[in-house]
Amino acid sequence: DLSGEPKNNTFYPTLGGYKTMHMEIFNRWGEMLFETDDPAPDRGWNGIYNGEVCSQDVYVYSLRVIGFDDKEYKYHGTVHLLR
Repeated sequence: DLSGEPKNNTFYPTLGGYKTMHMEIFNRWGEMLFETDDPAPDRGWNGIYNGEVCSQDVYVYSLRVIGFDDKEYKYHGTVHLLR
């Protein structure tokens, strides 16, 4: 993108067909840096913890979703924070 506008500044789930969700972000030592129950893009993780910019690294996310079928679905993976 040559517009000069930053892209992908927030990590958030893109979901459909669910009742509730809960997302957590952890560092490599298992410390929780972020959590939310709101899937809106402006409510995602912006790479900041306690007012400090996190270092470029790999972080772990955990996502718990309750579907309209009342079943629980769990997802986890990594997010690469680049500066």
